[in-house]
Amino acid sequence: MKNKIAILILLPALLLITGVNQLYGQGFSSQGTAAIDANVVGAIQVTNLSDINFGLISQNINTTAPVLDPQDSGSDENIVDDGNVSVGKFVFEAASEQSIIFTFSAATLTEDGGADELEFTPSIQGSQGDETAPNDGARGGDTAISNNDSVLLTGTHYTVWVGGTLGLGGSTTAPVNVGAYDGTFTITVDYDI
Repeated sequence: MKNKIAILILLPALLLITGVNQLYGQGFSSQGTAAIDANVVGAIQVTNLSDINFGLISQNINTTAPVLDPQDSGSDENIVDDGNVSVGKFVFEAASEQSIIFTFSAATLTEDGGADELEFTPSIQGSQGDETAPNDGARGGDTAISNNDSVLLTGTHYTVWVGGTLGLGGSTTAPVNVGAYDGTFTITVDYDI
């Protein structure tokens, strides 16, 4: 009899536990799902159409700083065109209608076989589209581009023209040594994500 009483007491408790487990357990669980999408873009392609050449400049650049205007060859200052003057020109090809960001900084030109340095401070203009042809040395661009500027492409191409100013670099004092000076300007572009 004691066993029957114990079973009768335990049975309602067991049923209560089972009901609570079903009420708050699996019986009322729900699931949510979300689609996963990704748009993989290819690397941005860069075409260098022309290098930067200041032509002939005065060795007294501290008072007559040469300026190479990326937009208009008539606005160059303190430069003698020896037939080699040109602004840098790059065409970037990227995924359509994406934002791209430009990074660049000043560059140093060093005297061939010497110690003098010139500092190149870039001035950049950009324009939507592919200005590859004709590559006749024409300058252009309708938007000034500063370091870390982002541009939203309206298509797949963006063209930039690079001019700038030369000044004294490092510990160099004027007048700078006569001779050829060389350096490298680097512009980097990436998706602005």
